[in-house]
Amino acid sequence: MRRVVSLCLFLLALPAAAFAHPEPGDMDGDGVRDEADNCISIRNGDQRDTDADGIGDKCDDDADADTIPNGSDNCPYAPNPGQEDTGGRPGRGDACDIDSDGDGRDDPDDNCPNDANPGWRDNDMDGTGDVCDPDDDEDGEFDTVDNCPLVYNWEQIDEDGDGRGSVCDADDRPSGDGTGETGGDGADRKKPTVILGIRRRHRLRSVEEGLVVRLRCSEACAATARLVADRRTARALRLSRSRVAARGSAQVAGSATTYAFLRFSRAVKRRVWRRPVTRLTLRVRVVDRAGNRRAVARRLTLVR
Repeated sequence: MRRVVSLCLFLLALPAAAFAHPEPGDMDGDGVRDEADNCISIRNGDQRDTDADGIGDKCDDDADADTIPNGSDNCPYAPNPGQEDTGGRPGRGDACDIDSDGDGRDDPDDNCPNDANPGWRDNDMDGTGDVCDPDDDEDGEFDTVDNCPLVYNWEQIDEDGDGRGSVCDADDRPSGDGTGETGGDGADRKKPTVILGIRRRHRLRSVEEGLVVRLRCSEACAATARLVADRRTARALRLSRSRVAARGSAQVAGSATTYAFLRFSRAVKRRVWRRPVTRLTLRVRVVDRAGNRRAVARRLTLVR
């Protein structure tokens, strides 16, 4: 019993990023095997390593090796030990006050600095834009082979065999399996039941690596979770029209409990952490294999 308690305490002490849909041999589930991953416990499918020191930028305290820690460096991904800042945008060092791909965003603010992506889309909110992210839904399947590249579906279920996964194919309707209500055609009509396990108030330091949402689904289902701001808060945080501050996803193969990890982008996180109080709404939507859907919501408060 003492060993079990000790193990639980150890797991709780680890950062949330270490449990982002882990896979055998791939602790962080970013599609890169542990033996080749330059950030074993933090998802970074692009394996970006600016200073080529073998440590990925996402887990390197000094990504450009100029002796200035990332948090204090006015060019965290361009060596500039002198921190020169003579023009352009204030607070942006001369060495990185540039736009390499010409898409209108300076490199430090660009989630794909070498690939033009004016919309700056980042479906899985992992800090790497869709146009240069090999796994846009963080399910461990690269987009080139993923039958639902923008929806988390690690099982790759495709009931009708049309090449599109069940979680993103409205016509993928398997026959009833006896686990839910069925109509005269044998189709499952029963909506899945979902139970959320999360406090309504959180200290910012407790969600530094992301917000962890425990959820239980009554049957096999895929869940998407979003933190949505009201219009006024969305303007203050400079969110897009969707007003989504963070998002995550999860999936279970049967009645079970799992976790969804919601992460803030770097820019949104910076703005949230400046505010004493931020109120957001957690919206979770689940869909079972028959396409039946259920949505639940809960108001959350983040405090400094």
